Parts: sequence; structure tokens; C-alpha cells
Amino acid sequence: LPDLILLDLLMPKINGYDFLKKLKSDPQKKDIPVIIVTAVSDQENLQYTLELGAISYFVKPIDIQELINKVQQVLQIS
Repeated sequence: LPDLILLDLLMPKINGYDFLKKLKSDPQKKDIPVIIVTAVSDQENLQYTLELGAISYFVKPIDIQELINKVQQVLQIS
């Protein structure tokens, strides 16, 4: 299993919301941290993904150093 998932909300075969719901409903995968990286920038979507279980939300274009810092924090590495 992955240590972390970077997830976009806008994907061709399944949207990020449905993927996140499936992931968090699977007992073996529900504890995998998910960071959203997407072009969807409204507050409603941000709040909804956090309610679904995402741990953080970045809007493209992203500050790569902020993303690296968050990944390091989640994985507890430096």
C-alpha cells in the first residue's frame, strides 16, 4: 500500500471525490493519507474533500516547496 496519495479531483475515468469515498470506505486503505492537488479552487470543494477524509488541499499552480513540506510532515521525514 502507498504511504501517501496525491489526488486530483478532475480525472478522466473516476472523479477524485468518488475515488476518495471508495478509498476511505475500504478498511485496509482508509488510513492512507490523501493530499488533494487540483485546479478546483472554491471553498465548498475544499471543505467537502476534507470532510471525505483528505488531509490537505493544494490549488494548482502549486508552490512546490509547500507541497514538499506537507509531504515531509505527513511522512515524518526531513
